Amino acid sequence: MIDRTQSKFFPRKLYYLPFYSFFVLIIGVSCTGYPTRPENLVRYKILFIAQLDARNYEIATINGDGSDLKYLTNSPVGVFCPKWSPDGSQILYISESPIGYEIYIMNSDGSNPHRLNTLEIFCYGPLWSPDGTKIVFGSTFEGHAYLYSVNPDGSDLINLNHYNGLNYFNADWSPDGKKIVFVSMEEGSNETAEINIMNRSGEDLLQLTHNSVYDGDPRWSPDGEKIVFTSYRNNNVDNYIMNADGSDEQRLTNHPEMDSSPIWSPDGNSILFDYYGQIWRMKYDGNGQTPLTYLPGSNDYPNWSPDGQSIIFESTRDNIEAQYLSSNIYVMNANGTGQKRLTNGPLSEMFPSFSPVPMY
Repeated sequence: MIDRTQSKFFPRKLYYLPFYSFFVLIIGVSCTGYPTRPENLVRYKILFIAQLDARNYEIATINGDGSDLKYLTNSPVGVFCPKWSPDGSQILYISESPIGYEIYIMNSDGSNPHRLNTLEIFCYGPLWSPDGTKIVFGSTFEGHAYLYSVNPDGSDLINLNHYNGLNYFNADWSPDGKKIVFVSMEEGSNETAEINIMNRSGEDLLQLTHNSVYDGDPRWSPDGEKIVFTSYRNNNVDNYIMNADGSDEQRLTNHPEMDSSPIWSPDGNSILFDYYGQIWRMKYDGNGQTPLTYLPGSNDYPNWSPDGQSIIFESTRDNIEAQYLSSNIYVMNANGTGQKRLTNGPLSEMFPSFSPVPMY
C-alpha cells in the first residue's frame, strides 16, 4: 500500500464525468463565503507541495487565509511528504537521491535543511512521534519492507521488525507515543494484509485483525481507545472501527463504491473519509454520513485545523479538463460551508496540512 502522501508519482483516481453537470449548481452554492473563523485561521501556516513544472516539486507554506506564499525548498530533485514537527518548529520530508529517497529535516522557515546522516537506505512515509523525540518510517532492504525508528538527529536507528516473510508499512503513532499501529502483509499478496500494534521499540507485537482480506490504513483515535481502518470485505472497501486491542470490530460505511482514508477530528467525535473522490464526514460511530464536497472535480487529502473548526483539502474543480495534472488548495468550515480557494499555482498544490500550533 502506497502512503497517500506519495501518490503524486502514481495516476490520480479516475472519476466519472457524467455526474459533473448534476452537481455544478450545488458546488456553486457551497463555495460562497469565507470560513467563519478567519481570525483563527490566519494565525496558522499551511504546509503543502507545489508542482512548478513537470519535474519540479517544492515544499511551500502559506498563511491560513492564503497570504504570504513562501517556497521553503529550491531542490534540483523531487521533495515530498512534508510533516510538521509537533511543536511546529521543524519540517520532516523526503528527498530523491541516487539510492531512492532519503529523509531530511529543516526549520519551519526552510533554513538549515539537512539529511539524517545515518540513513543510507531507501525511505518513505516518515512520521514524528507525538513528543517529537522519534521518527518512524518505512524502508526497503534486500527487497523487503520494514519499519524503522530514528532520533531526529539521525542517531539510534532501529529496525522495528524481523524478516519472517512479511512486509511492514502504514504506521501510525498512538497519541501517548508508546505504541505504533501498522500493517503487515505477506509478500506478493495484498489479500493477506493485517493490522498490528507494537511498542515503540518494536516489542510486544499483537495482531489485531484476522481476516483473509485486506485490512489497512489504521489510525488511532485522539484518546487512544479506538482504531479506525479500511477493509476489503463483501467485495468492497469500507471503513471500520475497533477497540485498540482489536475487539469489537464494527463496520462504519456501506456505499456501493470504495470508502477510504479515514481521518479523526481533533476531538475524536467525527471522521472524514473519501467516497468517490469526494470528502465525507460522519460521527465516530458511523452515523450522520454527509458529503462536504461535490463534483465537478475530485476533492482529496483533507486535514483538520487544530481546533477542529476548519478543513483544508486539495481540489481539481478549477480545471476539469486537466484535473489529473492541476489542483489547488481549498479551505472550508467543518460542516462543508464557506469553501474558498487559497492557492493558484502554475500546475498543482497538493497534500496540505495546518501547522499544529499558531505560528505568530
